[in-house]
Amino acid sequence: MVRGDYGVSACTFHPILCSLTKKKKMEEAWGVLKLMGDVGIHPDITAYNYLLTAYCFSGDLPAATGMLRKIAEEGMEADSRTYDALVLGACRTGKVEAAMVVLRRMEDVGVPLLYSTHAHVISGMMELGYYAQAVEFVRSYGGRDKGLDTESYGCLARRLIEKKRFEEAKELLAEMRRRGLAIGEKLRDFYHTKSSV
Repeated sequence: MVRGDYGVSACTFHPILCSLTKKKKMEEAWGVLKLMGDVGIHPDITAYNYLLTAYCFSGDLPAATGMLRKIAEEGMEADSRTYDALVLGACRTGKVEAAMVVLRRMEDVGVPLLYSTHAHVISGMMELGYYAQAVEFVRSYGGRDKGLDTESYGCLARRLIEKKRFEEAKELLAEMRRRGLAIGEKLRDFYHTKSSV
C-alpha cells in the first residue's frame, strides 16, 4: 500500500480510523494504528482521539483510560478533541461532576472549548434531571462567544422542550431574543406558539 515517501502521513489514515471507530470496529482500528507504525508513520493525536472518542461514546472508561495512557506514553499533548471525548465519556456514564472538572481543567490549561463539549454537558445534565443546573451552566458561559451562546441556548431549549419543560424553554428563548441570538425555525415557531397562549 505505502511505497517510499510519497506524501503519506498520519492524516492519510484519519478517514479510515474515523470510519472504523464510528462502526465500533475497534480491533480493526488498532490494526490500522499498527500498520501505520509498520510503515514508519507515527499516529498523531487526531488518530488516537478517534479511538478515545469511540471508547468514551460507548462508556468504556477502562479502555478510554488505556488510550489516555497511550497518548501520554507517546509524549503527546491533549487537545480540544481529547478533552471533548473525556467530557463525552463522563456525561454518557452519568458523571456530570467529573465532566465539569474536565471543563475546568481545559480552561486552566488554555485548551479551547468546543461547542460539542458544552452540548455533552447540557445533555448529561438533562438526562439526570438537573434542569436548573443546565440553565445555570449555559448562562454562566453567556456573553463570551455569540456562536457558543447561540448553540448552547438553542441546544438547551430543544432539550427542555423534549422533556416537556415548556416554561423554562420559553424563558430561555425570550432571553435569546433579548440578547439578539439566532433562533432556529422550529424553536421560533415554538416560542411564538407559547407566547401567544
